[in-house]
Amino acid sequence: MYLNGWYKDARSEFMDETKVFRIRMADDDEYAKHFPRGGMSKEQIRNLSTKTGDSKFYKGVRGAELDMLLPGIFEERFDLLMQTPAQRFAVDCLCVVGATAGHDTQIVAVETNLTIAHAYPISAEEVRLKGLLLSSDDSLQGFFSE
Repeated sequence: MYLNGWYKDARSEFMDETKVFRIRMADDDEYAKHFPRGGMSKEQIRNLSTKTGDSKFYKGVRGAELDMLLPGIFEERFDLLMQTPAQRFAVDCLCVVGATAGHDTQIVAVETNLTIAHAYPISAEEVRLKGLLLSSDDSLQGFFSE
C-alpha cells in the first residue's frame, strides 16, 4: 500500500519536471502552398515557385519524410528550444528538395513551436538575410528520385 502511494507521488513529480514532445512536421493538408499537387515536373515546380512567390517542395517530399529532420534539430538545438519554444532554423539536406524563386535548393527552413513544425524550401541567401541558424542533415539523401 505504501509503495503504491510513493509510486504515484514520484510519477507525478517526475511528470511535472519533464517534458514530453509530440512534435510532428506539418503535411501538405496543413500547409498546401509549399506542396504542389499532381505530377508536376521539376521545371514546372521551379516556374510555379517564381510565379506564386512561394517556395515549393519537389515530388516525394511530404511531411512524413520531413519528420526525419526533427531528431537532428532537437539534438543540435535542444537548449535553445527549451529557452524559447517558438524557433526558426534552417537545415541543409545535402540533396535538392525543392525550388525557391525558380532555383533548386537543398535547404529547408523549419519553424516550430514544439507541437507542430512547418517546413519550406529556402535559399542560402534567405538564410543569411533572416539570420537563421544553419545545420546539415543527411537523413533525406538518396530518398527522392530525380
